[in-house]
Amino acid sequence: MTRRRLAEYLAFSILPLACSQPVSRSRPEAPNPPAARVEPSEVTYPWDSRTDDYHWLEDPDDPAVIAYLEAENAYAAAMLAHTEPLQEVLFQEMSERVPEDAVAGLWRAGDFFVYYRMEEGKEYPIYARRRGSLEAEEEILLDVNVLAEGHEYARVPFPVISPDQNLMAFGLDTVGIPRYSTVRFKDLTTGELLPDRIYPAGPQVAWGNDNRTLFYLALDPSGGGPSLYSHLLGTDPAGDRLVVERVTPGLSKIHGYILTASGGSFLYLDADSSEGEFKPFPPPHLGGTQRIKAAGDYFYILTDEDGAGNGKLIRTPVIATARAHWEEVVPHRDDVLLENFEAFRDFLVLQEREDGRVRLRVLPLDGREEYDIRFSEPTYEAYLLEGESEKAVESDLLLYHYSSFTTPNTTYEFNLNTREAQLVAQASIRGGIHPEDYVSERLSAPAPDGASVPVSVLYRRGLEKNGDSPLLLYGYGGATENASYNGALLSLVDRGFVYAIAHVRGGREKGASWEQGGQGLNTRNRFTDFIAVAEYLVQEGYADPKRLFAQGMSSGGLLVGAVANMRPELFRGIVAQVPWVDVLTGFMNQNGPSETGDPREEAHYRYVLSYSPYQNVEGKDYPNLLVTTALRDTQVPYWQPAKWVAKLRALKTDDNVLLLRANLGAGGHAGVSGRYARWREAALLYAFILDQAGMKEPTGDSKKRSQGQRQGVRRPGRE
Repeated sequence: MTRRRLAEYLAFSILPLACSQPVSRSRPEAPNPPAARVEPSEVTYPWDSRTDDYHWLEDPDDPAVIAYLEAENAYAAAMLAHTEPLQEVLFQEMSERVPEDAVAGLWRAGDFFVYYRMEEGKEYPIYARRRGSLEAEEEILLDVNVLAEGHEYARVPFPVISPDQNLMAFGLDTVGIPRYSTVRFKDLTTGELLPDRIYPAGPQVAWGNDNRTLFYLALDPSGGGPSLYSHLLGTDPAGDRLVVERVTPGLSKIHGYILTASGGSFLYLDADSSEGEFKPFPPPHLGGTQRIKAAGDYFYILTDEDGAGNGKLIRTPVIATARAHWEEVVPHRDDVLLENFEAFRDFLVLQEREDGRVRLRVLPLDGREEYDIRFSEPTYEAYLLEGESEKAVESDLLLYHYSSFTTPNTTYEFNLNTREAQLVAQASIRGGIHPEDYVSERLSAPAPDGASVPVSVLYRRGLEKNGDSPLLLYGYGGATENASYNGALLSLVDRGFVYAIAHVRGGREKGASWEQGGQGLNTRNRFTDFIAVAEYLVQEGYADPKRLFAQGMSSGGLLVGAVANMRPELFRGIVAQVPWVDVLTGFMNQNGPSETGDPREEAHYRYVLSYSPYQNVEGKDYPNLLVTTALRDTQVPYWQPAKWVAKLRALKTDDNVLLLRANLGAGGHAGVSGRYARWREAALLYAFILDQAGMKEPTGDSKKRSQGQRQGVRRPGRE
């Protein structure tokens, strides 16, 4: 089962600070920035050839590459040295005020609630479980801090417990590349780690019902992959059975069936038959957004086939999956996106999104009236928590997650018969953060082509919308973004910052058409949407046009990188984290069509060339820029941000700050793994933004006022 929100344990929860005013400051004379050597290389494409002056940076084995990255790190450290007192203040807030005993990442496995929590002074989570309720005695399953000893980086995705609840499998990643994890096993009856080790493997694993067979994904030795293997506990992994060659990354066990995909079709195996062969659903394949779950005598299938871009739900008997037996349960709707569902013996629960907002819809299977679980806050995140046990199918208890800008991660257990919700777990808010001191809004900004772009906004109550407030605008564009809780933002908001998320096209906030409206030959809509939102927030008085900042990560780095070329004067500063900025190279190296288009089509090539941030750097003024990368990033190679910064430094005509921070140690696309290390990184990023906004460090009096604020937690209401 895919575990959502593993990153919850990496989220920030910190104290607010008093608002501060702009202040001028003197800085020591800036050192000279490093200059990457210019070494023109001819790159040939089917339709033309181009010169790349920094192609040499793509070789990580070249000592000159490492030397250049080290020089950039030294320069960034020198340029940010004057912010170190502020960085330390921010870090101390994070480390001192985060709740240490909060239950997070909760899910149900058999008779147990499984979760993780943190302990003071420790970098990594502790996984534990309690039988029946969270009031029962705690049993420690895994202390990642122990496994991390001797490693610079350590990450353990959610462990997977065997059906009899006596064994546990987990993947340990110590380099920052999840697919190169080591799968380990623990006997929960004795507490001993078993000798079996599987390497390299991905973090997704699934148990057969014999409690001895584990299915996992690993790279195929012949290249490509991954492929699906099965391991019999106690045997040599070298003899593991190749079950399915070349599968789509993804493996789950839901309601008694093990699921994967290959060649565009779902494959399934009854978990009672660990030695059996996976069966495909018959053609045509079920599209690209499907989920399959079993309940009673049926498979329920969420699919976008036959043009159902927003998804429809069908079912078919387990014993007869041919198309002739398919029955439509929930039809496709143009104005409602069907994101997920949960199947019970007597109910179906749909996770839907209408006009960008999530609702949970309950469909009794006995003909009773359907009803909705709705939420009253204007911006929030809500999703179903899936269970691995077949017992969940027979239950009438639904687990779901809820959070918002001002409501911390919360788990509810909802009785589908009585319609009553019980709070199961909620992260505490410490240090005087008081949710009613903040205001969240949902806005709509007009795009140039008439589209209405949703915007989620957070600010401190009492803020005057008079155009004097600094604002940080975040965007992504490659997936749905929700307004979830992140206490780190309060360090900005309590200093007078407004924080906003631009839900630009390319994500699925408003359904398949919204996603497609920001892909392929429509990708530029992402950038114009983001610019339109920024201008709208200035126009409506939310933002000071001279203190407007942008932030994006990965695909969001593409977004802010393109915007930096298109409208550099619009932003005071931009933070681009592991940005995907040499889109053209990645586009031409792909095997076939993707969200960026088809590399076999000249029109698509020309279109990508027109917006790829690296290829479109020009000799003009740019905003202040802080860029991050990681040498071991396998999703956005380090050389993409490095080449971009090198070219910007050579061509830009301004004296604004341009910094590159490269993680040369362990850690990949998601950055460092320990929470204290992450807080250090967050403190640096926010100190850069605050410094560029002219915000001074908090005084002792302001800190004292913050510490004196009362504690409190508001629970989300339902309509």
